Amino acid sequence: MSWEWDRAADDAFHRLLGYSQEYLDRLHEGVDEYRAAHAARIASAPDAWSELGSDSDYDDAHLAPLSPPLTPRGEGQGQGLDQPRFDHSQRIAAPVPSQNSKVHTTRSRSAATVSKREDSRVKGVEQAGHFVLSFHEDRTAELPHLGWRVGKGSRKSPANRGVDILLARPGDLLSKSLAGIHMVLIFNLRSGFLMLRAGSQKAPVEFKVGGKWEKLEYQEERLMYQPATMLRAGSCEYELEYTVEKEHRTAYFDRRNNFLKKISSSKEPVQLVFQKMPGDSYVLRGRCLEFETQGSGAFGWITQGVDTLTGNPIAIKELRINSQRKCVETMAEVEMGRRFLNKRGLLPILEAQCEHGRPNGCGTLERFYIFMPYARSDFTLNFWSSPEFPRRTKLHLLREPLEGIRMLHTMGIMHRDIRIKNILIMSVKPPQASLCDYGKAIEAASSTVTTIGPICTLAPEVWTISTDGPYTAKIDMWAYGYAIAEILGYSVARYPGLDGYHTNNPQITRNRHMAILEMLRAHCYKITEDEPLVDLVSKLLVWEPEERWSAEQALEHVCWDPISQNETSHNEHQAENDAGPLDQKSSGQQSRAEIGWLVPSHFSPIHNRYPGVIARG
Repeated sequence: MSWEWDRAADDAFHRLLGYSQEYLDRLHEGVDEYRAAHAARIASAPDAWSELGSDSDYDDAHLAPLSPPLTPRGEGQGQGLDQPRFDHSQRIAAPVPSQNSKVHTTRSRSAATVSKREDSRVKGVEQAGHFVLSFHEDRTAELPHLGWRVGKGSRKSPANRGVDILLARPGDLLSKSLAGIHMVLIFNLRSGFLMLRAGSQKAPVEFKVGGKWEKLEYQEERLMYQPATMLRAGSCEYELEYTVEKEHRTAYFDRRNNFLKKISSSKEPVQLVFQKMPGDSYVLRGRCLEFETQGSGAFGWITQGVDTLTGNPIAIKELRINSQRKCVETMAEVEMGRRFLNKRGLLPILEAQCEHGRPNGCGTLERFYIFMPYARSDFTLNFWSSPEFPRRTKLHLLREPLEGIRMLHTMGIMHRDIRIKNILIMSVKPPQASLCDYGKAIEAASSTVTTIGPICTLAPEVWTISTDGPYTAKIDMWAYGYAIAEILGYSVARYPGLDGYHTNNPQITRNRHMAILEMLRAHCYKITEDEPLVDLVSKLLVWEPEERWSAEQALEHVCWDPISQNETSHNEHQAENDAGPLDQKSSGQQSRAEIGWLVPSHFSPIHNRYPGVIARG
C-alpha cells in the first residue's frame, strides 16, 4: 500500500487496484445495459450458461447493494470533483492470474501485452486503476464494522454485486475461481492493525510471507504487518502496499482512531494500545511481533507486542534463565499458566519459547519468552478513588481476581504471591481483572517454603511453620485481603502502628495487624459506603487461618450484592465446569444469615448493620 496524504482531505483511504477503467465505467454508467446483455447471453445459449453454474458462493444469501458505488480511478487520470487530489490510501495491484491458473498468461504487473492463449474476455482488463476506500462515514464500506468485502459478489445484488471491491468481470474465466466474498479487510479494534480474513468456505485466501505462500481457511485471520504483501485470490494475485509518510503519521492515526471508535459496538471508547503500522521496527518472536519495553524487574523485562494470528495486543515477559533450577521453575510456570485459558480471573499463558524458538527451552543459560494477553494496568492504579470508574465497575474489578483464587484453590493450587502488582485490569467495559505471575504457585495442599511473595503481604502462619506446621491455601486469602486494604489506603509508612516504621516490607506482627484494622475502621467512618467491603477484609485478615474465610465464602459476602444479579447465571455455569479435587461447596458454603457474623474474638461490632465491621476491643 502506498500512502500519500492531502491535508485538506477529511479522511484516510485504502486504495485497492482493481481492473480496467473500461469495465468500471461500464459498471457504473450502464448497469441496465449490462443486465440486458447478460439476459440475451443466457437466452442465446441456455445450455452452455447452465453448465457454468452459479457465479457466486452466496447466491442463496441476500447481499445488500452498495450505495453509493465506489468511485473508480485510473493511473494518470484527472481527479474527480468528489475526491481530493491526493489520497491517504492502500493499494492492491491489478489481478494477475497465477502460474497454475487455467487462464494461461505470461503478463506481469508492468507488462502491456497479453498472451495469445489468454481468454478473450480478459483482454480488456488493464493493469492500472484503483479503488478508493475511505474512513469517512459517507464514503466508507457499506458495513464498516464488517470491513471491506472483496470478491466477485452475487448476481442477486443489483449494484456492485453486494461487495465493496469487485475482483473480476461476471462470467469470465477468472471469476470461476473466486468466491462471492472471497476475503475481507478489517481493522482490529484493540490494536488498530489491518487484518486479512478469509471469507469463503469453498475458496481459500493465500498470502506470501518470507517467500512462502500461506493459506487461510474460512474465517481465519492474519495481521498485515509488512509494507508490501502478496495476496492470492483464486487464479489472481494482488499486492497490498501499506506505507505512510512520516510527517502524516499523526494525522493518519487520528483519522483511523476516530473511525474505529465510530464502528465499535462497545460502549467503551476504543483504547488502542499501538500507534504502529507496517514497516515500523519490530522483532518477530514466534507468531508475535515485539515492540517497545514497558517495564522491568528482578525477573527480566516486559515488552508490548501483537499476535499475528488474532491482531490482539499481547505482553511478552522475558526471563533470564541461568541455572537448572530456574529452568525447571520456568517450565512449571508455563505449564500451569497454559491451564488457565478461558478461566475467569486468571491470566493465561498463550505461548512460550526460548531465544532459539523452542517451546521447552534448550539450555540453562538463555532468555525465555512468555506471551500473555495485554493488560490495561495493574491494581497499583488508584482506581478505587477515581471518579472515572463507577462503583459497580470497581466491585467487578475486585471480584474477578477473587473468582480466580477460588478457581486456583478448586484445582489444588496455591498462588503464594498475591499482591496489587500481580492483579491486572484487563478492561473496564466489560470490567475484567486477572491474577498473574505463577512463578511462586504450587499444586499442593500445604507447604513450608517461605521465599514466596513480599514479606509484608504474607500471612502470620508463614512465620510459624516450625511450631505450627506447614501453611495452607489460606495464605492467599490473607494476601487478597491485604491487597484490598492497600487499595483502600493502607501502607506501612502511613500506618506503622506501635512497632514504628523501619522498612516498607516488614513481617506482620500483632501490632501491625492492629494498625491495619484501625485504618480500616477509620476508613468506614470517612466513607460509609465502603463498610460492606471493609467487613469482608476483616474476615480475610484474621490471624488464625482456621477462622479465616475461604474464597468460596468470600464470594457470598453481602458486599457483592450490587452486582450479584449479573453474576448468578455466570457463577452457576462456572461452578459446573470448575469442580475439582478441592471443591468444598458441600461443606464450605454458609447461608446468608451466617455470613457477616464471623468476627475475630478480640473485636466487637460497631454497627448492627454490618456486625463484622471491626472496632478495637
